[in-house]
Amino acid sequence: MERSKNITRRIALLLCIGALGNSGLAKEWPVSSAQQFDSTLNLASPGDEIVWEDGIYSDVDLTLDQDRLVFRAETPGGVIFKGESKLNLTGDGNTVNGFRYVNSNVGPKGVILNVEGSYNTFTEIDLRNCRGNRYLNIRSRSQHNTFEYCNFSGFNFLPNDPSEQFYYAGSAMINIITEDGFPSYATFRRCSLKDVFLHESSDVTNHEAIKVGSGAQGPGGNENDTPRQWPSHCLVEYCYFENCEGDPEIITSKSEGNIYRYNTFYSCADAGLTLRNGWECVVYGNFFIGGGRGVRVKNGSRSVIFNNYFDGVMQPIKLEFDRGGSPERREKTGPFVTSRLPTTRSSMRSRLGRWACRRENPVRRIS
Repeated sequence: MERSKNITRRIALLLCIGALGNSGLAKEWPVSSAQQFDSTLNLASPGDEIVWEDGIYSDVDLTLDQDRLVFRAETPGGVIFKGESKLNLTGDGNTVNGFRYVNSNVGPKGVILNVEGSYNTFTEIDLRNCRGNRYLNIRSRSQHNTFEYCNFSGFNFLPNDPSEQFYYAGSAMINIITEDGFPSYATFRRCSLKDVFLHESSDVTNHEAIKVGSGAQGPGGNENDTPRQWPSHCLVEYCYFENCEGDPEIITSKSEGNIYRYNTFYSCADAGLTLRNGWECVVYGNFFIGGGRGVRVKNGSRSVIFNNYFDGVMQPIKLEFDRGGSPERREKTGPFVTSRLPTTRSSMRSRLGRWACRRENPVRRIS
């Protein structure tokens, strides 16, 4: 009898604990306007979901400044933002899922997705046929942001007015800003980047699909080395690039410690993957097919390139060195020395083992 009472008490205690736990479960907040979204941010708690109702919306300007929320479309792809729609994310640890930005126009200085927070995840985001300075800007001191199963396509660089061309110069579709002491650690995984064109009627240039860092960033090197760039430690993997022709550099790597692996570059005209500045980057397991160029190494040292596949491309692997600048700089930097560099043809399999772009220092394995 006493044992039965103890069991009953334990069951009652568990039910009470469960009831208390349910009161702390994540809550779902439906919204359908910027005003509702702003009001909900003041009420939502970490772990809650803000769910935007399916539909087509224009001129939706949002700022997500809270932490650890899920902000998603009611159904993936069911919410379409047009007009001057954009999102500024300054919070940390958030998840953004399922939104489409189609034919948006945020002006020559505008950015559709601006990320200033850290540890955020974007999934199933679709940006296509939009106009602006950039599709995506990851600001300095923003770290560990991840983009998975996202589409970036049809970035229109043609200004409405010739006076706007200044703002489009150097406007990469995706721009990652680095800062000393704050590596980005941004990850792009299984994303699609397509149709980045340089219009013949426009004089603007430098429309890369992805720019990681800037050639103007970073400290100068010592007397024996090329000037080093700040580390970014970005990862681009399993992504698909097609018709990225806005610049000879599909990806321009201007920072240290980045990894580019398992990507496919298809039909990209006169463009390729370029290690323009920065040391100790790794390029492996990529496919370059159907036109375009392969891998170009311009500045920096101790990068590793191996096990890539080239078919129907110009210059599968190209080494060059920019000896511009002052005579003192040219004297200090000197030429590259290559190790295990193969003879290349327009069609080849890069079963090379490993080769490195270096000077006098030994090659180091980078993981």
